[in-house]
Amino acid sequence: MLCPLLFLSAFIALAGAQQQTITQSSMVDISSCPIAYYGQKYEKLYVNFTRREIAFCFDKFYNPGSKGDCIVGSSPDKRRAHFDIVQADSFLEHGIRNKTQTIQNSLRCSVQITMQISSSKISLDLFNFGTEAALSLEAHGIGLVLYRTRVSGVVINKVEVNNILYNYQNDDTIDISGCRHSGTVYKPGTVVNSDPQICSSVTCSETATLQTSGCGPLEHCQGNGICMSASTCTVTGPTVIDVHGHMNSIQDRCAYSLFPTPSLPDFHVVGNFRDRRRKDVSFLDSVTLRVDGHDIHLEQGGRVQLDDSTLTLSSSSQLVHGVQLSKDQAGVTAKLSLSNLNISVFFDGDTTQILLEGPAGSSVEGLCGNS
Repeated sequence: MLCPLLFLSAFIALAGAQQQTITQSSMVDISSCPIAYYGQKYEKLYVNFTRREIAFCFDKFYNPGSKGDCIVGSSPDKRRAHFDIVQADSFLEHGIRNKTQTIQNSLRCSVQITMQISSSKISLDLFNFGTEAALSLEAHGIGLVLYRTRVSGVVINKVEVNNILYNYQNDDTIDISGCRHSGTVYKPGTVVNSDPQICSSVTCSETATLQTSGCGPLEHCQGNGICMSASTCTVTGPTVIDVHGHMNSIQDRCAYSLFPTPSLPDFHVVGNFRDRRRKDVSFLDSVTLRVDGHDIHLEQGGRVQLDDSTLTLSSSSQLVHGVQLSKDQAGVTAKLSLSNLNISVFFDGDTTQILLEGPAGSSVEGLCGNS
């Protein structure tokens, strides 16, 4: 441990001009290096010397019966503690990352507290990693040095060095990052709360920030934690308006794939374009639904063909190969549910509207997906 100790001493010398010495209960301004202590950002340290311990509190002076955010532990030989603000260093950052294995952000600065315990120098350091933070203890004397972290008076963790002859530990480092929600501390990477009925969840991210997720403005919750979105594709005459609102025009007389989706290989919607009133312009003439190897043709005049057979439809739904077919004065409607998708295809002889309702992010290809 000789090299880290020499390195630390160099740091103290460089930053020594900012050093502040405390010999009695005092408040230390750390606004130049604020610490996010278990999710709460603090710019002050309140230092107390008790009969047997020293306390470094963030919200008020320490009282054993109070519920403060504090680091409490081994008292120095004399009522004396030195404070210093140390700028970021890549070597130091690398060391803290290796010891915690959880810190994600970059080191910005640290608050270094040095004291003397059992005639040996110890260093207690608070590291600012933006929304994250770490606490490190370095001690080289024989015996136990211990500091406990508390939130609202409850012990959360500790740093401890217990050196005995021929068994030197020297240092201990812990991650003191977290998120606060309704007075409770949550570790990074955990779910704070979740309500599948409204598709809402609050999580403490890996970098210790609260993140709320839910359905988008054009989505609705299905009640099982799945956000559903509704997309519409319209084809009228030669014009296609895809699910993104982009407009395209068909120039030739062919069958075009309107709506294939990778998640449904057995379902396909095809638009058949032909010249009708004008020879130089293509118009939508019919729509074909391909379901499980069968073709359902929605044609002019409300005619519906299943492969080579004509179907007789009414306003009451008729189930044909999993497709609900109905017909009224406005046109023909085909509805089906496949996997997590609800699909509706309407055709009146001139215009078709394809409505897709499915999990947010469902992929749409073909002309309706502008591909």
